[in-house]
Amino acid sequence: SSLLPPPHLLPLILLLAMEAATEALKPLWRAIGSPPSQELEAERRSFWGAVTAMLDWCEENYVISSVIAEFWNTLSNAALVGLGWYGLAQCNKYGMETRFKLCYIGLMVVGLGSTAFHCTLLYWAQMLDELPMIWATSMFLYVSPSEEFRKKHNVLWIGVVTAFSVVITAVYLYNKSVAFHEMSYGFGVAGLVYFSFYNLKRFPQAHSELW
Repeated sequence: SSLLPPPHLLPLILLLAMEAATEALKPLWRAIGSPPSQELEAERRSFWGAVTAMLDWCEENYVISSVIAEFWNTLSNAALVGLGWYGLAQCNKYGMETRFKLCYIGLMVVGLGSTAFHCTLLYWAQMLDELPMIWATSMFLYVSPSEEFRKKHNVLWIGVVTAFSVVITAVYLYNKSVAFHEMSYGFGVAGLVYFSFYNLKRFPQAHSELW
């Protein structure tokens, strides 16, 4: 059967991609102008110094601690790391294949990178957050097609998801465009949504077990 998305899923895929681009293009004061003077003073007195990241989210910086820029954004990543650890433990418990373990390791890496980013608001930490998002999405894309498809096209599919990660990483490090990163990530997520619907349609017993 074809892996091309059916017509009724195209609006959903386009909507996800547009949503990612819209989020990236929202006015971020760090990108369009000078931050408030009280935040500049807080940065000056902070452990990490001036913000060098391209993004600064809505949480006010260094309110609770001079060591953690965005306290609650940083703390929330514990859930991502914890869920990744739990998934990895379940994979080990039930003898799952390495490909599934790598997916959960990817989630933990994203959580740790996001922790570094929101804690420091430094450029290198932002890359530790955003680039693993692409890499982890690639891992999930690799495991998403059916076993039959991967057995038949395994080398090709590995090449596709690897190229997806490598090209996006290289281009983003070069152009430093937040919109490009968000659009690329949205494209990957749209692919995961498609495969999810595709698998539920193909294996209806999984749908009934899930719900």
